[in-house]
Amino acid sequence: MIDWTEVLVAVATIAIGGTGAAAIRVLAMLATNKKAKNIEAKALDALLEGMALAQDTVVRPAKAKNKGKLSLNLVERAEEVALVKAKSVATGAALKMVKSWSSDTSKSKIKGLLKWGNTAK
Repeated sequence: MIDWTEVLVAVATIAIGGTGAAAIRVLAMLATNKKAKNIEAKALDALLEGMALAQDTVVRPAKAKNKGKLSLNLVERAEEVALVKAKSVATGAALKMVKSWSSDTSKSKIKGLLKWGNTAK
């Protein structure tokens, strides 16, 4: 697949010199950053979908059964359900991103989304 950003930078370097090419590089970098944020947003959307499934299948039933308390095992089970679901619904680069998360990273993202969700109410 051709990276048109690199082609554009090369053409700009030849056509308009170093200063113009530097400006094109900055614009290309911003476009790449925006694309990366879009991929991360899609990965987080998939994780949110997984978290909703975990809430319905693990967290609510367990809390109802255990007076609102969750054991460490159930927390880990909910995280696992969320991640498995995220991997099943994410596609393309977002799926690659979800698969690349370490256990600590995925737990951190889940905690961050839970915190964000609680403050958004």
